[in-house]
Amino acid sequence: QEARLAATVRDISRRKQAEQALRQTEARFSMLVEEVRDYAIFMLDTEGRITSWNKGAEHMRGYGPDEVIGRHFSMFLLPEDVEAGKPEEELRIAATEGRIETEGWRLRKDGSRFWANLVLTALKDDEGKLLGFVKIARDITERKRIGEALLLETANQLIAQRSTTELLAAIAASLRKVREYDYDSIALYDPATRRLRVHALPSRAGGK
Repeated sequence: QEARLAATVRDISRRKQAEQALRQTEARFSMLVEEVRDYAIFMLDTEGRITSWNKGAEHMRGYGPDEVIGRHFSMFLLPEDVEAGKPEEELRIAATEGRIETEGWRLRKDGSRFWANLVLTALKDDEGKLLGFVKIARDITERKRIGEALLLETANQLIAQRSTTELLAAIAASLRKVREYDYDSIALYDPATRRLRVHALPSRAGGK
């Protein structure tokens, strides 16, 4: 009887220490990220339920803290992703490997979608016990749109059957619409050698 009682006391003590550590982590976390508005940053418990919510998350998702605290983060995923078990898979990978980075469509409160880059990181105590998770999300819908437009334009340039020089110039012009660069290159398949051949893209300054 005494042995069982001692074991019970130790188990309760260990659980309370873990809960206290999580509360302290949440408090420090909230102070750091409360005013960050360009990123949705929030904490989850070990089951994936939301325990904190910053202003960036409120702005990006459209929900206030009182509407999401205690709810599972799967509320932001598309129904088909939830049905496929993606929320559980993300938690499993993050808990096992420490973090997972993904991209995909997410839902706002009004039902609209946005393309997000997401990082889910596991929080553990000194003994490796899982305390919860931190999730950071960025809205990169515009970058995805530009990338898809660039891909379509590049495909159109290929269909036009230009010379290699003209093709590289066209690709370089399309790429500059997304970002400036000092040097960049592209690998094109050479049927004669059956290998990829690297070509330097023309720069704005030298045209070479």
